[in-house]
Amino acid sequence: MSYILLFIGMLFTQKTMAITLYLMDFDNTIVEHREEYKGGFDTPHKLYLVERRTDVILPDYEEYEPIIELSSWDFERVKDKLSKGPGFPGNTIPITLTDGRKFIPGIYEAREINSYETYEYFGKSFQGRNFLLEQQLAAEKNVKNNNTDWRGRFFSLFQAALNVKTNIVAILTMRNHSQEDFIEWSSHLLKRKLINRTPDHFISARSSSMDHYDLEGRPNVRKVNYAIEQFKELQKVPINEEEIKLDQDGRALKPLHTLIFADDNTATVDLFAEKMKALVARNSSKVKVIFLSADFHSNIRKKAYYEQTVIKANGSFRKAKLEELIGEPNITEKEKKKILSHLQVNYCQNKMR
Repeated sequence: MSYILLFIGMLFTQKTMAITLYLMDFDNTIVEHREEYKGGFDTPHKLYLVERRTDVILPDYEEYEPIIELSSWDFERVKDKLSKGPGFPGNTIPITLTDGRKFIPGIYEAREINSYETYEYFGKSFQGRNFLLEQQLAAEKNVKNNNTDWRGRFFSLFQAALNVKTNIVAILTMRNHSQEDFIEWSSHLLKRKLINRTPDHFISARSSSMDHYDLEGRPNVRKVNYAIEQFKELQKVPINEEEIKLDQDGRALKPLHTLIFADDNTATVDLFAEKMKALVARNSSKVKVIFLSADFHSNIRKKAYYEQTVIKANGSFRKAKLEELIGEPNITEKEKKKILSHLQVNYCQNKMR
């Protein structure tokens, strides 16, 4: 049983108490590094010059650095053009990187561990550095210089969720930084008053503690299976049956538990939508399920779901209302309007689909 489940069990001491549980991805959801959205949260990647093969013609091989570091933007541009290893060069047409350097992607390769050390290694135990905090500080520094924004599409929702003390907010990510690294990162945001409390949990889908959610090690499957377990656990939390009334989706009105799942990865969101709609349709649910996609808007328009989607009791989809994303906030109307104003821009983009 996971720590979140134990936390829920300890929290629910009254039958009428409802909770909203947020499971939010990190990259391109809470923070943003995609070039198309002027994302400023850069996670550098290292690429390695492939070993020379006499039977393969490579241009001026000795003139190139053995190791080169690329920004997130540049890595996304060249990852499909890289070498597959010695004897398998990729695209050898030179390109210009965002910092002006000339680069030939086809003579460099990405290595499973080393190329992604600032992304999925345990920073503290690896080099005694907190790569996550370093990237945050660099992103903040470069915002004005590069006309970028490190905040992801659902950063405002992340802030709003943390404004409600009864919410459980967890970061569910493919990153594999240590707990200490994430705590230092969130403490920095707290110090800057960007959030008013730190998230309750930091969960890595790549961690060995998540192996039982998918033995093949697929992070997106682990994320979805973990979310399903949380849904089933919330179903067990008792509520006062005398106070139940049905809402427009055929579910119980307040007190009602809510599970909100947010991710940018198409495969992850698709899998969540498919598995969860079947699960919701089979259960007389005391849990409202909402999922949010931070994928490119052009991709979302092709889907049967929306950018912000509620799964109805019969398994069908509808657009989520702004108020449903906040949970059950014990805040004033003025504070509520301020939260909604931050979300309004993204919601309007969704309504244009």
